[in-house]
Amino acid sequence: MTRRQASIGAACDDDGFVSHRHAETLFALTGSCQPAIILHMEMRHLQTFLLAAELRSFTRAADALGVTQASVSQQVAALEKDLCVSLFQRTSRAVVPTKAGRTLYD
Repeated sequence: MTRRQASIGAACDDDGFVSHRHAETLFALTGSCQPAIILHMEMRHLQTFLLAAELRSFTRAADALGVTQASVSQQVAALEKDLCVSLFQRTSRAVVPTKAGRTLYD
């Protein structure tokens, strides 16, 4: 687990969802259109996002997590839907974090 993943884990409650205390911070960082949704965001979606952002690849993130590329893509899409922002610009060779993605990553 990377330091960023550990810090995301610290922001989550025992059930693996974002805690009330950190939901407001995530809302401020991303400008989510549905702040209540942040409370129900799954930690694994955030961890998957962090790894994909670090590796710049859904395929390499999937390999590192031991899941399929489709699973990584679905988790990132769910996170993007929850936050109402696009987190990655997808190209044929890589995924590049958007401004919102860079903000969430930092």
